[in-house]
Amino acid sequence: PGFATRKMRMDKTSLLGTNANRRVSTVVRRSATVDSASLESTSSSKSDGDDFDWFSAWYPMRPVSFLDPSEPNELKLLGRKLVAYLDPTCNEWRVLEDSCPHRRAPLSLGYVQQDGSLACRYHGWAFDGKDGKCTAIPMSVDAQAEATACASPRSCAKSYPCRVEDGVLWVWPTSGADAMLKSAGEPCATSLAEEGTLPGEWGMVELPVGYAPALENQFDPSHAEWLHARYDAATGELSDKDNAGFVAMTKFAVREGTMKRDGFVVEHGGYNKSNADVTASRVFTAPCSSRSEYLDAKGRKYLSAAILYSPTEPGRTLMFTK
Repeated sequence: PGFATRKMRMDKTSLLGTNANRRVSTVVRRSATVDSASLESTSSSKSDGDDFDWFSAWYPMRPVSFLDPSEPNELKLLGRKLVAYLDPTCNEWRVLEDSCPHRRAPLSLGYVQQDGSLACRYHGWAFDGKDGKCTAIPMSVDAQAEATACASPRSCAKSYPCRVEDGVLWVWPTSGADAMLKSAGEPCATSLAEEGTLPGEWGMVELPVGYAPALENQFDPSHAEWLHARYDAATGELSDKDNAGFVAMTKFAVREGTMKRDGFVVEHGGYNKSNADVTASRVFTAPCSSRSEYLDAKGRKYLSAAILYSPTEPGRTLMFTK
C-alpha cells in the first residue's frame, strides 16, 4: 500500500489545550484524562512494573525538513504548547514551553537572537533554550535589578530535552534536571529497529483522529484495499483494472512472547492478489513507532515502511512516513 507523504504548513493559530493521563497500564488505552495542570507535578513518579510511563519517553515532533531554522516553530505534543528553534551558536535545536513566564505571551511569536537565546516579543525577556534560564530583562531599572530577577526560578521558562535522530526532532515531554538526566540514557524508537533506519525523507500528514485510532490503523493492514485503493471516476466504485483485487487475510496474530509494556510484534499474511503469499511483521515500539517488513514467498524483502506518530491533542495526530 502507498502512504500519503505530502508536506503541510502548520499555521500559528492558537489551539485548545487538553487533558491527558499521566500513565496507562496497557500499551494503548482509549481514554482516561486528568487535569493537565497536575501532569508536571506527577512527572517524576515511578511507574509500576506493568505500566508504560508516557511522559518519560521520546516523541517525534517534526521531521527536521518541516521546521523553519530561521524562526521559532510553534508545536504541540500531548496537549502542551511548545516552541522549537535552532540555536545559531551551536546549530542545535532547543525546545521550550510556548509561554513566557512574565505575562504568558507565546514565545513562538518571538525571535531568535544572535547569542542563541529566544526573546519574547511582548517585553523582550530572553531565555536560554538549553535550560530555560532568563538571560535578559531589558526594562529593569539597573543591572543589579536585572541580575536579581534573572536569577529567580520564577523568571525561567520551561525547557524540554530534545535531540535530532534519523532526520526527526524528538522531544521528551517532561522538564527539569531529572528529565534531562533520564532522557540522556534512553534511545529513540527508530534506533531500536533491528533492520536499521530506512533511507529517504520523511513525509508528514495530520490525521483528524486521536492517537489510538491512528495507531490501530497501522495494525489493520486489510484497510489498504479500500482506503488506499483507486476508484472508478464514473461509478465511484473500486476500479477492477487499477487494483490488484482483495483477498481474505487469514493469518494475523501477535508473535508469541512479544506483548510487553513497551511494545509488541504482529505477524500477518497478504490481503490482495499481488501479495497473497507474503509474510509480514509489524513492530510497535512505544510510544510512537511502527516498523513493517514484508517478505515474499522466497524470503526476499518485498516492502519496508517506517511510521511515527505524534499525538498533538484529542482528535489530532501527526503521522510521519517513509
